[in-house]
Amino acid sequence: MPKFYGRHLLLGVAVAALLNNPVFADETKPQALFDADGKAVKASDDSCVTTPAFPRTEKLKDCGDQTCKFEAPKGTDAKFLDKEGCALDSDNDGVPDYQDKCPHNTPEEISKGVYKDGDKMGCPIDSDGDGVPDYKDRCPNTPPNTPVDEFGCPPEVTEYRTVLSAQEGMVNFDFNKANLRPKGVEAIDRLAKFIVEDPGHLKEVVVEGHTDYKGSEAYNLSLSQKRAQSVVDYLIKKGVPKDKISAVGKGKGSPVAGTVTKQTTEQMAQNRRVEIIIRKTNAQK
Repeated sequence: MPKFYGRHLLLGVAVAALLNNPVFADETKPQALFDADGKAVKASDDSCVTTPAFPRTEKLKDCGDQTCKFEAPKGTDAKFLDKEGCALDSDNDGVPDYQDKCPHNTPEEISKGVYKDGDKMGCPIDSDGDGVPDYKDRCPNTPPNTPVDEFGCPPEVTEYRTVLSAQEGMVNFDFNKANLRPKGVEAIDRLAKFIVEDPGHLKEVVVEGHTDYKGSEAYNLSLSQKRAQSVVDYLIKKGVPKDKISAVGKGKGSPVAGTVTKQTTEQMAQNRRVEIIIRKTNAQK
């Protein structure tokens, strides 16, 4: 056998042995091609370039230096960074965690967008500012300051409460009297206009009468009923439907100033008052 043939045979056996060696067992996995600086060589699509000797089609998940999706400013707390020093975006809403006021949004919460700046940065957008984010707001154009339910819609009934007393410079009553003062009439006129201008949505009006602490409980209940009724009678004259308004005497048990057993002259005047509760339905007529 020629010597050169024997050498080739021995070389072939050696190569075969090396290929079967456990050192090469991982060659079934993708292998990145690194440059002289030890950085992975990237293709134009940012995938890892594999070695020509062992071509692969599968992309590596981690192949050395990567470009950060979000660069973190120097001094950023490590809890907001990944192992490569890039800024984390835990919920993938496009706002890095170190800026995100709501860093754990669900896909549903992100579905209609999040704020990209301001004091709510990273939180679900609430276009009408009613406290219910757009992604679950069934009434997205609610007027400002309108009470809403959990779905962003006005409740079935909205309640308006007005206290008419001397403290507000409006209506109150003289001691032991149930008749309205002139200034009180002016205040009730404005209130009547609010009630009757939208009769289709009026559910009910309740007028509560109150007294100061002097006198017996029974007497004050009767007096407060008279005070409430005097307001009801006036509102009916102004156009409030009779079947939607009622008077309730509350006596001396609910003072807004002082106690049920002790009140100054000023406090007594404040407690001689009426409270008007207007309830309107939001149902469409």
